[in-house]
Amino acid sequence: IAIFVGLVGYSFMQLQGTERKRMFAAIYFVLAQIPFWALFEQAGSSLTLFTDRLVDKEMFGINVPTPVFQFLNAGYIVIFAPIFAWMWIALSKRKMEPSTPVKFAI
Repeated sequence: IAIFVGLVGYSFMQLQGTERKRMFAAIYFVLAQIPFWALFEQAGSSLTLFTDRLVDKEMFGINVPTPVFQFLNAGYIVIFAPIFAWMWIALSKRKMEPSTPVKFAI
């Protein structure tokens, strides 16, 4: 890890202007992935136990089984992916497409 950090630091110091800013952004996004994936992977275990033990799973008088809550993430992706794909194309045609970091944040 120390060698990798040293190589990234050395190459970072060699860059100027826009290249340095882009490298800083790339490093930031890579480091932001660590806690994201650590928390995301809790969905299959910790969040299922939390939902089973502490969440009122009754909706409109129907008891919703705990595994149904695992569907929510995949369901939102399936529902919203076509909408966002259309939106990026429409914004691109109008020359209003957001930058990659803005898309990442959304």
